[in-house]
Amino acid sequence: MRRFDEYQAFAVADPLFFETLARASFVADLQQELSGLVGAEGEVTVSGVWAGCRPTAAPALPAHGWKIHVSAVPEDAPAALRAVAAEFRRTPFHFKCLRSTRLVRLGAARWWPPGQIGKVVVIYTHSAQQCRDLLARLAGPLAGLRGPYVLTDRRYGDSGCLYYRYGEFTSSTTVDADGTPLPVLHGPDGQQWTDERVPVYRRPPWVPELFDEEPPAAADSHLLHGYQAVRALHYGGAGGVYLARRVSDGRQVVLKEARPHTAHAEDGSDAQERLRREFEALKRLRGTGVAPEPLELFEEWEHLFLAEEFIEGQPLISFIGLRNPVAANALSAQAAAEYAQVVDTVVDGLRTALAACHAHDLVHGDVSLTNVLVEPRTLRVRLIDFESMRPLNARQDQYPRTPGFAPAEPGGAVDGRAFDEYALAAVELAMLLPRNTLLALDPPALARSTRHVAGLLRRPVDRLFRTLGLPLDEAPEDRLDLPAAVAGSVAFIEAVMTPERDDRPFPADPAVFRTNPWSVAHGAAGVLRAVHGVTGRFPEPIRDWMNRAEPALDRLPPGLCFGLAGVGWTLCDAGESDWGAAVLNRALRTATATAMPADLATGAAGLGLACLAVWRRTREGRYLQEAARIGDGLIANARDAGQGLFWPDASGRAPQVGYAHGSSGIATFLLYLSRATGDETYLRIGRRALEHDLAQGVVQDDGMLSVPGRVGSQVYSPYWLRGSAGVGTALARYCRLLPDEAPLHRALDGILLRGVGGVTITTGLYRGMAGPTNLALDCAQLLDRPELREPALRGARAILSLAGHRPEGLAFPGESLLRYSTDFATGSAGIALVLDRLHRGSADFNYTLDELLPAETGPSSDGASAPAAAPRPENAPMPAGGRDA
Repeated sequence: MRRFDEYQAFAVADPLFFETLARASFVADLQQELSGLVGAEGEVTVSGVWAGCRPTAAPALPAHGWKIHVSAVPEDAPAALRAVAAEFRRTPFHFKCLRSTRLVRLGAARWWPPGQIGKVVVIYTHSAQQCRDLLARLAGPLAGLRGPYVLTDRRYGDSGCLYYRYGEFTSSTTVDADGTPLPVLHGPDGQQWTDERVPVYRRPPWVPELFDEEPPAAADSHLLHGYQAVRALHYGGAGGVYLARRVSDGRQVVLKEARPHTAHAEDGSDAQERLRREFEALKRLRGTGVAPEPLELFEEWEHLFLAEEFIEGQPLISFIGLRNPVAANALSAQAAAEYAQVVDTVVDGLRTALAACHAHDLVHGDVSLTNVLVEPRTLRVRLIDFESMRPLNARQDQYPRTPGFAPAEPGGAVDGRAFDEYALAAVELAMLLPRNTLLALDPPALARSTRHVAGLLRRPVDRLFRTLGLPLDEAPEDRLDLPAAVAGSVAFIEAVMTPERDDRPFPADPAVFRTNPWSVAHGAAGVLRAVHGVTGRFPEPIRDWMNRAEPALDRLPPGLCFGLAGVGWTLCDAGESDWGAAVLNRALRTATATAMPADLATGAAGLGLACLAVWRRTREGRYLQEAARIGDGLIANARDAGQGLFWPDASGRAPQVGYAHGSSGIATFLLYLSRATGDETYLRIGRRALEHDLAQGVVQDDGMLSVPGRVGSQVYSPYWLRGSAGVGTALARYCRLLPDEAPLHRALDGILLRGVGGVTITTGLYRGMAGPTNLALDCAQLLDRPELREPALRGARAILSLAGHRPEGLAFPGESLLRYSTDFATGSAGIALVLDRLHRGSADFNYTLDELLPAETGPSSDGASAPAAAPRPENAPMPAGGRDA
């Protein structure tokens, strides 16, 4: 849920691409007012969504210290800013404010990061005493103003809007393994403390409390009004949903929480007012059997809670994943017919539930895949989350609604039956495959991709298309024109590049703004990989951007997918061996100064793999030595719990499984290292690491091997980043090298049984259909299994059914389907390379070293190592696909 919240936040500013809120069109009314308020005493600057005020005559701020947050509802924000500015004119200090009252409204939305909700004005102080003085002086002028509770802070006295915390002032250069900045504070005697913006008050251990007497704590979230909270079902800045137990009789209930002054809607209501409406609606529906039975509405501390019946059932989004034969890639005529009956039964049940609401003059208003519960055995349908409930004749455009399940322009005072009828059709469409968020971005692509899935399920869709306003004349292409698709994808990438921007040279996943714009996954390196791999060109705008942005390399982590190692390898393969080697040298220096994880995507295994790649390109022996040193270090740090080798997760959670972050990727690096050095020890240990991930898999009744993302998880995934496609990527290389290892071949067959050629929601390489499609091509080439081109062709058809036909070329929606992406991990770059490989039969492009594998067959049963292939001459042109052919 938090991932989708992030996507929503980055879908506000631009209708086509993910963008920061700073680029949204809004009237900067607070910024304009600030400029007129501070006068000659302050200089106003702009940074993202913030307008800052720097005193013209004041010492520079320390790196960290006490800060004050002024919280405000949108209508109180101008008054709060004026009060702060008036105090500034008396005694200048550093502060900033959100630039617009629209941003204040957005800053209390459900998708806003919980730890940031309510922060409208931020004041930086030089000392604890200055902070105490300013709090005291501001309390009077700000009295009576309201704002959301700032969850990272402590409240000052009984103020409704003043809060304080200790934290970072100036940005730190420390970054996490994936490039995410880490605000690290440095205290006396070398102490370090990470200033995470988690929604709880924290301070460094060496800093005393600001006041001797601590203020009263917020409500105990575990024992509330006679209810014992068991676990959170969902949590956000506007409140949470909790599974709880009523202490008096042990009954399981659901508690819905609403925080004051959050989640403002167009009708002026906030989260608490809508929870009261929900309680009243549930009372009216009591006895109908379509909604939870309401128990009580109560306040605990300042939060409002609704206690309601706990309903046994699966959210419809989970139900679809478990029952839809498209998701299982098991599309027999019988499976399609059985699922058609399931869809009809669920849709009829939902229609009956909505009719019951309408009979009580109520519109549900937010029917979606998370607000419909289905009992798996009986298929009984129940509705939950009634906070958008309103009368049938109310305005239908004033309430929260889920993208893809409500009309884009709901209209004003109309009969609400039509609103719910639209949602009913949207749910039926989603039961084919839940891609409804594409409705706002690209209706023709949603129509084409739905017809593709409907054809697999043998289900007509014209009636749904008419209800939802989807074009009836869009259908998947009969002819699979791979050269045109690849050319169109690259044309779109080059047409929408923005080399003039520092924050991202290409439209990408929102993670580009959190990590860095250089990376393989979301930045320039991954797109260069695609454009050069397909065309053989190193586009000058990309070269110019890289030259201009090179100082920013100092802020990159050393790893493969998000850091320097991937950039260096990419440059080497694009004909820039000296430049690439220099970047890899920087990665090696950075790695010695930081504690790297073990994995391939962000850690030591990926760095070691890049060393092998640059050694192959340059033949400089020191890179092979570095790779061996890294391999030895990985072996020394491995753990064995009896199922194979794994490397502990830095977060302390259960180890991850798969290629990117699990033992499979590390096993692949050790295999290549064995081939490069001739040392069979690496191969044996890599084989043991691969056993760990295989041991986590579950063999289904038909022999399919399902792989979870973490040890102990029961959520299985077909993807490259986490799941079976990634484990299969490692297995394919081991099966090539060890043809007599029957258990490995059986495991790979289990993955291939239904793990390739299927249809999933998204298209990308890391977490979409392109990853399993590339695995099919791996096995077709490495294991001489040409029959696997057929599932790869099916995968390509499914991917292209989602393509957007834009004037600039062929575009692909990124994860969440809310906006287009051109990056390697989620968008056009990775997809273009898969389609190009399918067309030309070229070798793998996804940062593997298959030229180190035997040219024809694997070693004999005695395990003799085949010699490594000769290096490619420096600056030699890349073959199709961007790898040695």
